Amino acid sequence: LVLGVFGGCWVCWVDQVLEVDHFKFKRVNSFKYLGSIVTEKNDITKEVAARIQAGNRTYYGLEKLLSSRSLSREIKRRLYTSLIRPVILYGSET
Repeated sequence: LVLGVFGGCWVCWVDQVLEVDHFKFKRVNSFKYLGSIVTEKNDITKEVAARIQAGNRTYYGLEKLLSSRSLSREIKRRLYTSLIRPVILYGSET
């Protein structure tokens, strides 16, 4: 049991639960915040794996278009740069 004041609120750690005033928060190893995976050790391997998986889902969703002979290489490049690459790179600037 740890008691303290944080930001003008009473904070109490009891085992794996954080109590702030009358709110209770369960401790977790990782969670998703604004589309990015946050871990307790700031490990980015889960985030990178999730981004690659999302890119693969996007690619395979467009696979018929990208393998079509009726579309030019330029159109396929535009599909990649506007639909697939943003999914992979989302949140990488932060």
